[in-house]
Amino acid sequence: MSLPRLLRPVLPLALTLLPSLAHANVNGAELSMLWAVPFAGLLLSIALMPLLAPAIWHHHFGKIAAGWALAFVLPFAANHGLAGVSHDILHTMVLEYVPFIILLVAL
Repeated sequence: MSLPRLLRPVLPLALTLLPSLAHANVNGAELSMLWAVPFAGLLLSIALMPLLAPAIWHHHFGKIAAGWALAFVLPFAANHGLAGVSHDILHTMVLEYVPFIILLVAL
C-alpha cells in the first residue's frame, strides 16, 4: 500500500517537525510545591467530604473537583501561557488518562 501522492512530500517534513512539538512545555522539576496544593485539596476532598458532609459531596462532587482543577489551571495558564496549558491538558487527557481508563475497563 503506497501513500497518496500529495502526502509523499509532506511526510518527511512532518516526521522532522512533529517530535519537536512533543516535548513538555513546562519542566515539572522547576515548579514549586505550591502547585501541588490543588491536588492535595482534591485528595483531601475525596477522602474527607464523604465523611464530613456526605449530602453536599454526593450532589456536588463534580463541581468540587472542577473547582480544584480550575484552582490549578487558571493560575498555571496565567503563569505559563494558554497555549502551553492547552497542549499539556490535551497531552494528559489523550496520552495518559484515556489509556488508564482503557486499562481499568480491561481489568
